[in-house]
Amino acid sequence: MITPEEIKKIISSENIGAGNFIHHLNNYFSERGMSPKITCDVPTYDNPEEEKSQFEINDLVKISDQLSGAYIALGVQKREPVALYFDDTIDYLIHFIALNNIGSFPIFVNGDLSSHIAMSFMRNSGAKFIISTEERINSLDDKSTDIQFITPKELNLLKKPISSYYQHHADDIILLGHTSGTTGLPKPVIFTHESMFHGILKEVSKQRGKQILSMFPHSHGASMTLIMLTLTRGAAIHIQSKKTAFDILDSIEQIKPDTVAAFPKIFVDLCREDLDDWDLDSISHWVSTGDANHEPHIRKLISYGHHFVDGKKERGSFFIDNLGSSEFAFAMFRNIHQPKTDRYDRCIGIPFSWIDAAILDADGNVLPNNQVGMLGVISKSVTMGYWNNHLLTEKNRVNGYWLTGDLVYRTNDGFFYHVDRTSDWIKTPQGPLYSTQCEEWLLKNIDSIFDISIVATSLPNGDQQTTAIVELKAGHEISPATLLQKINACHQEKQWPLIDNIVYQSADNDLGVTGKKLKRKIRDRMPEDNSMVTEEGN
Repeated sequence: MITPEEIKKIISSENIGAGNFIHHLNNYFSERGMSPKITCDVPTYDNPEEEKSQFEINDLVKISDQLSGAYIALGVQKREPVALYFDDTIDYLIHFIALNNIGSFPIFVNGDLSSHIAMSFMRNSGAKFIISTEERINSLDDKSTDIQFITPKELNLLKKPISSYYQHHADDIILLGHTSGTTGLPKPVIFTHESMFHGILKEVSKQRGKQILSMFPHSHGASMTLIMLTLTRGAAIHIQSKKTAFDILDSIEQIKPDTVAAFPKIFVDLCREDLDDWDLDSISHWVSTGDANHEPHIRKLISYGHHFVDGKKERGSFFIDNLGSSEFAFAMFRNIHQPKTDRYDRCIGIPFSWIDAAILDADGNVLPNNQVGMLGVISKSVTMGYWNNHLLTEKNRVNGYWLTGDLVYRTNDGFFYHVDRTSDWIKTPQGPLYSTQCEEWLLKNIDSIFDISIVATSLPNGDQQTTAIVELKAGHEISPATLLQKINACHQEKQWPLIDNIVYQSADNDLGVTGKKLKRKIRDRMPEDNSMVTEEGN
């Protein structure tokens, strides 16, 4: 770890940003004979024989420099995108650095995308080069001759060092990420030298934690941002690729992180386990970025770990709940939960001081407090837009604000509350039904429910019904009819439209590659799926 004064000196470096951060850090730490440690549970593709899983910053620079030379030998040009379709490993970081060294930039493709969707996404993004394993390349369809397919092994044969680095400008593209596919085919999202580093410049001095455990998908901008944020502070980070609950809990016991960072789905998975069986005492902070987390899951996690009060160690940790999305290089809102705080009910807190947030109606007018509307934000950390899709980019901009796709309201004390995604709220004859708001209330008030998703589906006769997709807690048994009565009693208490139907289903169904429940997929599938247990079919 380094002092706040040292951090300030690093981030004051001329032209530091996402495209060259590693070299600024390498210069600073090398001069002082020190380096933060980067470890991983799955070795890099760079040298399989060596099985390298521990790095200092200088190691990353040397490896990426060699790969930069390989990309030049391959024929990659400045400002040209290269698609990376890997397993969920540190290789995304190494190739990110290597491509930015030469003024190119990667297209990150999550390895959990199906080969068909991945190929469509890479082709739509204009990739002329696709770097992937032999197995993945063989699985891709429509491999036309205008794209070169290269394995990491083949790329390694071309390695040689480079003598100079590309000089980035603020608006240079440094990464194309992609959305989770909530509304269809994943969309390529543009990040620039400035936009991806803006939140880091603003927040790095406020962050805590000496040993970070990262469980973000490493093909996601959130993973890159966390790595940049951590290394700039001189802290250590472990890149976790194996993401079963057992593997995660085992890593926590082995490396003893004080901060654990992930998307909400990981924390849901951990809450399925008996955490009393594991040593979680090292943890002081759980950090989530994405959708708001559910109160029962947060309360379970913060009952473990530790925090300090007046220098005295106390039981219980903090949960930092950040609202973010693929279109933002850094989170937008933050709500910090502690063992003795009680601001839940999908409260997303307040925006960071460097973000202008507003709640808008359909015409872009700013709404008053306590009215539900579309969340819009203005910040340098917001994406430039969607690659090769100006129309969709412009549709997401209203009066200077970028629409996040969320429906929220603000209370008189300035706190924002999330009620639904704009694509998922349900129009009923009795008025709007905000699905995530309902889900939060039901999880809080019905002990048998572990997880729940509420969707509207069309019946064969054209009518609409509202269905609750439910995962019960382990060991709990309740009939769909009885549970439906309990759910609707909770809805009547709030004067919300009622639920028509119950389906018991594993929570692992209909997930996107980042762990999001894709309600679009549920809606598409429901009418044809006769295998589910429903109220009528119990």
